[in-house]
Amino acid sequence: MDPQPTGAVRKGTKRKDPPTSSADNKRIALPSSKPRPQKRARFADARKIEAQPEDAALKDGELDLQSFMNARAFEIEALESSMQKSTASKSRRAFQSVPREMRRRTASHNAKRVPKRLRGKAQREMASDNTPTVTQKRKIRSTRSRLRAETSKKLDLLIKRKKMQMKKEAEEKGEKMDLDKPVPITTRKPRPKIRRNELNDPPAPKSKFKKRQMNKTWLPTHIWHAKRATMTEPMKPKWGFAIPLTPTQKSYRPTHKAIHQSGGVIAWDMSYMSTIGLYGHKTAVEATLREASQLDETEWKSKGELYSKGCQPAFTWLCYKDKTREICPVTVIFNPKPPPPRRKNRRPKVEELREYGKREVLLRIHPSAFKEAWDWLRRLTKMRSGVYIEDLRYEIGSIEVMGSNATEALRATLQPYWTLKRDRESDVDVYKDIDIALGPENHPGYPLFGFSIIDPRLRFPQKKIVNKLEPHRIQERNLAMIRWTKTAPETSYLLFNRGGRLNAVEHLPSQKSVNKRHGASRPGKFPELNSHDPPIPIILHIQRSPSRWVLMAPFRLVEPIWHCLTKCPLSTGGDVRFGGLQEQQQTTFEQCVGWFPADFPTTKAGQELEVEERERQTKSWERKSKSKRTEWKSVDLGRGRKGELGRGLACDWEFLFGLPRLEDMQIEREKNKEKEAAPTNIAPAVPMDGAGPDKDTDIPMGGVGEQKTTTSQVAPPPPSQPQDSRPSLKNVVRLSKAQWETLFLNFRRNIDTPVPDLALFSVKITFMGSGKASRNARIYRLPQKPAVEPPATKTQVPATATGSGGGSVTGSSLPADLREQWLSHTPAAKRAAEKAQDALLEEQQRQLLQQRKKQKQRNRHDHKKDILSKSSESTRTSTMLGPTPEQQQQSDLEARQRRVASSLFQPSQPLTPLVPPEPKDRETMSGGHPFVPGKEDLIGFITSGNFNLRLGKPSAVGHISARKVKEDLVKHGKLGEVATCIVRDAGEGVGWLARWEVI
Repeated sequence: MDPQPTGAVRKGTKRKDPPTSSADNKRIALPSSKPRPQKRARFADARKIEAQPEDAALKDGELDLQSFMNARAFEIEALESSMQKSTASKSRRAFQSVPREMRRRTASHNAKRVPKRLRGKAQREMASDNTPTVTQKRKIRSTRSRLRAETSKKLDLLIKRKKMQMKKEAEEKGEKMDLDKPVPITTRKPRPKIRRNELNDPPAPKSKFKKRQMNKTWLPTHIWHAKRATMTEPMKPKWGFAIPLTPTQKSYRPTHKAIHQSGGVIAWDMSYMSTIGLYGHKTAVEATLREASQLDETEWKSKGELYSKGCQPAFTWLCYKDKTREICPVTVIFNPKPPPPRRKNRRPKVEELREYGKREVLLRIHPSAFKEAWDWLRRLTKMRSGVYIEDLRYEIGSIEVMGSNATEALRATLQPYWTLKRDRESDVDVYKDIDIALGPENHPGYPLFGFSIIDPRLRFPQKKIVNKLEPHRIQERNLAMIRWTKTAPETSYLLFNRGGRLNAVEHLPSQKSVNKRHGASRPGKFPELNSHDPPIPIILHIQRSPSRWVLMAPFRLVEPIWHCLTKCPLSTGGDVRFGGLQEQQQTTFEQCVGWFPADFPTTKAGQELEVEERERQTKSWERKSKSKRTEWKSVDLGRGRKGELGRGLACDWEFLFGLPRLEDMQIEREKNKEKEAAPTNIAPAVPMDGAGPDKDTDIPMGGVGEQKTTTSQVAPPPPSQPQDSRPSLKNVVRLSKAQWETLFLNFRRNIDTPVPDLALFSVKITFMGSGKASRNARIYRLPQKPAVEPPATKTQVPATATGSGGGSVTGSSLPADLREQWLSHTPAAKRAAEKAQDALLEEQQRQLLQQRKKQKQRNRHDHKKDILSKSSESTRTSTMLGPTPEQQQQSDLEARQRRVASSLFQPSQPLTPLVPPEPKDRETMSGGHPFVPGKEDLIGFITSGNFNLRLGKPSAVGHISARKVKEDLVKHGKLGEVATCIVRDAGEGVGWLARWEVI
């Protein structure tokens, strides 16, 4: 066995052997002056009992009473000491009882470093062995103590002011007041102020959470979500809120199953959605809404009465006066106003009529566009008298619920509140008769409920609700609900009343008192309502695309509703799941509709989000090594084309329309401000050739390794035109589906419809076969057919050249039949090819049957000839010379076999092949994919793309240029070919055939 090297680790041990001496370096290993103590020495010492010799109890050989007692006392003390040592030898100190990952060995002398349950033991151990402790010379003031000191100071100031006021009142009355007498001070929680036409401050957070909300606002359910979901970064909030992004558990497929399969429910806390209150006279409010939104006169005449009476909400877009530049989608809810009471022999008073003429409207919008919408509405309200707006972002919160059992979960959680039957709202009866078996996508119309509910904690845990109605009764109830959606409510909604909202918030019982009431009630029974339980006002309605229930309630009362809703038992045995921002995008994408603001690049909010996404993807791209990141200059598009079109990490709308980049325009504005601020006494030099300062400069259109476009693509502004008025991405508008239908109908009628150059259509993309698409993917139209050129003369250069593969290549280096190549991959072309192949197989079978029939006839004829030849042989004379009969028979057999073989393997008529031969000039990418078209056929980009679990195949949402779509429609005239497109992921050279549809 070879000796182990010095310092080697022995098998079964954790420590290395001590280094030994070496004869080479002539060192002598000295014995250690302090030998290592035994490992279990303290245990042996603890078990050892001291004893005295036997003669210790004797004196001069005789028994001495005092010596005997002293000896027995020594033995008892030794036994007790040994027992204590043995017990203490296996015990651990307080800091050793803590798990290894929680130990703080360097601070084991500090009792505050261990959990509370061990601090008493740690303090006794430190006192018993005189462990030195560090005491602070000055007490560090915490945030809580500082707040207490400030509150005490404010109360002292209030007491002094009240004493001075009471003294002044006593002097006026001629009385004397004792200043030493204590003065009672009663304080109340201040109510948040609501200012007209001004933004309001967020609610004051609790003192211990104040530092965490310096630059953002928490949702009412923030602490609940922070334990179960991934939140936004602390220093990078989303739209001013800390928003849950996605649950920590896997949730992509469970979210899909919860929504699209029976028995699932998913809920979102949408309290970050902004709410604006619009108040004023009926005429002025309606005029402001029509001017600030896309509610035109036609729609207002047909449904305006239903909207203004509060029968159903209105879903439209906020936009500017030109009705083309959109701001954001908005939900409009009117507060129903019952007419003034008409009594006998009495007319309504003027004040009652004036109050009836006022209207209250809630506008629910996305927080990303709140500032822009607020400024626009404030500008419109200032132009009219008697109209004003209020910021209700922190007054009203909301919850959205989706799924087939969403109605059941809400019906079990939200119990209507009323003390007397006459106080019950008109919507309660219809709400209690709602069909819980129908999800929000199956409910007819747009139902809108406004009533008050009981504190859901008083009815927790909820009981399962079972639909006991017969099928014909359910149908009658659904028809009754459709009629009810067109009937004006009899009472106003309490959620519009600020006093009702604050009363519910201020008088809400604490969780401790609710628990006491549950404990005092009988088993299986809920606590009874008392006069102190406030009604909680809510508004419940259905919103489409995708279909979901929207619950609006006071901002601070969302938390108790949320806790009870997420624990609601379902009749199917499932649970109520929760979702974040990513789940909201997923559900919207599976419905093949756009999610605001990511899928709306024509809005300011969408453009800001696009810039943020570009920066995020660029940073992620730069963090990767060069071997793992895409090099945009090296992207192979086929036929010698290298480089990505535009910026690969962005939906490059500027490249599509030839516009300057948003980032460059911002930098240019800052430079112009600096130039205006700086004194300039010298005029700028003008080139001799008359070129402007931007003649030869390039506007960068790409990031790292991307193509650039020169300013020649964009017409320079006239000298008198300011630079900010140049065409930019802010001038791009989105055309609706109705405008697309009008364009197509007018084309059928040969009516020319003008289309803006800077306009987009929102489309959903479905692949015709296999394919994939992700964000920033490129959308191409089918390549245009090359123009037919006259034949070249002897002195002219031919219009086409021969490629490397012998194919005809146009001036753009692409095959001339590229359009036909792509059209051959369409399902219609494939079906036609399959039909042709089937017909070809039938023709081949028919030809084969005919050949076999002919062959049989030949075989019969040969057989007859053989019989005749044999009969003639008998008459043959013996003197004739020739082959013997055996040789003749052998030769005839061989000839017959040759004829059969030639007929089988060499048919007389050549058969048509199964697949038509490909043209010699055709060249494709690897895998048989045709080449992607050129940049002149680029029509748009994909903003959202993934595998769609609802469809079972990939899908995408994107935007395409309206001008190029119209050009293609005029040139080809077939909607099937116009709606056919090619999708190519950024950084790849292979395209996939798809079809777009305007949404």
